[in-house]
Amino acid sequence: MMLINVVVTIVQHGDNFANLGGSIVGVLFGFVIFSRPPVNRLRSAALLIVIFVGLLIGMMKVLKGVNLNDHCSWCHYLDCIPFPGWSCKYRGIDCESIETGNSLSMTCKGNGKNGIFPLTNGIPPHPVEELCFHLCHA
Repeated sequence: MMLINVVVTIVQHGDNFANLGGSIVGVLFGFVIFSRPPVNRLRSAALLIVIFVGLLIGMMKVLKGVNLNDHCSWCHYLDCIPFPGWSCKYRGIDCESIETGNSLSMTCKGNGKNGIFPLTNGIPPHPVEELCFHLCHA
């Protein structure tokens, strides 16, 4: 089931870090719930503390905006595996755009940066995804 979730998430450009974290927590909870004999409360309590501390540290890192891809050279493959037919370059960026007359106004939702681009016959100078990528990474 985990393999199916990972494959479907990769195809739909989802977040496999969430799948990985959920799997780890699920396995640890499984050890707590199905431990035999059930009188081994010390091990169960230790695993619950590990789960709690791990979730707490993870939430602190997320709220601080830590990007795991900056600390791991291969972690970006958990979120997107490049295949012929799609690219991972524009993954994770999002812009709002408004067309006014002969110009296209774009705002990167990630960093709030704005840009105005001229339109020629209603067409921007570069593909919209590329403009958004450069705006968000400027």
